[in-house]
Amino acid sequence: MNTDKKILEYLDRAERYICNPWEQRDPDEFKALMALKAEIYSEIQQKPSGPVHGLGISAQ
Repeated sequence: MNTDKKILEYLDRAERYICNPWEQRDPDEFKALMALKAEIYSEIQQKPSGPVHGLGISAQ
């Protein structure tokens, strides 16, 4: 699964989680959400960033 899909999955699951009343929230789902979030952050940090210079501007 690519990072974009993981982010969408995380947001969907997190929304469902927080929409549950406090006493009905599943602690295992919270742990799974935090693991997915950590995985997403790790992938984002590993990806090289794209060019930051505009067209016609060279890095000096």
